[in-house]
Parts: sequence; C-alpha cells; structure tokens
Amino acid sequence: MVAPDLPIGDRIRRFRGERRQDVVAGLVGISPDYLSQIERGLKMPSLPIGSPAARTLRRLAGQTT
Repeated sequence: MVAPDLPIGDRIRRFRGERRQDVVAGLVGISPDYLSQIERGLKMPSLPIGSPAARTLRRLAGQTT
C-alpha cells in the first residue's frame, strides 16, 4: 500500500513500478514528458487526466511486471 501522505508524483512512480514511462503515459493518454513532470512534482494533473491515470495505475498495480 502506498502512504496517503506521499506527493502524487511519488505515488504514480511507485504504482508504475518497473514499467517504462512512455508505456504508462500511452495507456493514460498523456505524453511521456508530461508524466515525467508529474512524477517530479513540476505539474499537477487535472481531474480529466487524474481519473484515467488512477484507473490505469490501479489496473497495472494488480498485474505482475
């Protein structure tokens, strides 16, 4: 389980695990550069991006890498 007090970028990075940024970004529908900026805390995802990202990451977290 990921700590609820972690910044969103750190949470995404943990859920992404060993998967490449470009693969996860493609599944979410954003650019790898934007995903990188979110993970580094430079950008905050909007709700239209955050909801699909959360669903995708939850689905990926349930899979083995």
